[in-house]
Amino acid sequence: MEPSKRPLSPFNLFQRFKRSKILDAHENGDDSKETINRLITAVPGLEEVTAMAIRSLSSEDIKNIRRNQIRSALLRNVSPKDISKRNFLDMNKMMSASWKAIDDFASSVFEELAAEGRNVKAN
Repeated sequence: MEPSKRPLSPFNLFQRFKRSKILDAHENGDDSKETINRLITAVPGLEEVTAMAIRSLSSEDIKNIRRNQIRSALLRNVSPKDISKRNFLDMNKMMSASWKAIDDFASSVFEELAAEGRNVKAN
């Protein structure tokens, strides 16, 4: 299959990021409905960070962790076909709701990545 000629939108990148996290859980043998729900609704970039660890970090450290987690997860090319056990429509509804509730920082990271993608496609 030929890659898309259009750059991905921030929402497309968000979905790809969340699918990557779900696939990681599946590969680790933890793909229960509760885990999937937690990963989809978790603050982007903090899916694996405990509340106790977050309390001990500065806001700048948290932003750096989140940015790095999002960027590194998106380096992995995840196809919707990679996650076949889950009801796609239900998962998409959850992701859409999670996207609507996303905080400004996460939104800015996905916007930044989308802009980088547009710049790459333009060159």
